[in-house]
Amino acid sequence: LVCEIRDRGVITDPMVGRQPPPPNASGGHGLWLVHQVCDRVELNSDENGTVVRLYMSLGSADGGRGREEAAR
Repeated sequence: LVCEIRDRGVITDPMVGRQPPPPNASGGHGLWLVHQVCDRVELNSDENGTVVRLYMSLGSADGGRGREEAAR
C-alpha cells in the first residue's frame, strides 16, 4: 500500500518524525506515529510544499506464511 499526502507547508528538519516528540509538545505526533507503523516513509519538502509517501506491506492472506506452512 502506498499513500501520498501533499500540502503547501514546508518542513525544514530532515529528521522530523524520527524521534518521539517531547511529552508537552502540541504537534509532531503524526509524523512520529507514521514512522512507527509504516515500512518506509519518504518526505520531500521545498518552497512549493511538502510531499510525504507512506509505504506499508499488507502481507498475504496467510499472515505472511508460505502456502506449505499455512496448509499445516
